[in-house]
Amino acid sequence: MSNPNNDDDACSPQLPDSRPGFYYVTVRRDAPRTEYRLLRGPFVNDHAAALAAVDETMRRAMSYDPKACWYAYGTCRSNVDLGSGIFDRLDSYKSTTSTQREPGTRGVPNTS
Repeated sequence: MSNPNNDDDACSPQLPDSRPGFYYVTVRRDAPRTEYRLLRGPFVNDHAAALAAVDETMRRAMSYDPKACWYAYGTCRSNVDLGSGIFDRLDSYKSTTSTQREPGTRGVPNTS
């Protein structure tokens, strides 16, 4: 017997979008509001990679905010680069501040 509500597909993984574009992992905190935040990305022309990053991104968000388990996570596509996601910017900042730089460069005082 077929299922008219198609409930069998409710838990099926989403198929990647093959269209070119800039893909992001997104979060939305309040359902009635339409604002969302870009947490990861861009994944250029790679929706499958963005989909694969959703679970790890959700776990990371929950490590920062205990209420994050109630937020909605997903992906979006843009025709233009919207910049780096919040976690990617944070990771980039951490990697540049943790590496040794030449004296006199930005962030490191000149001791000469």
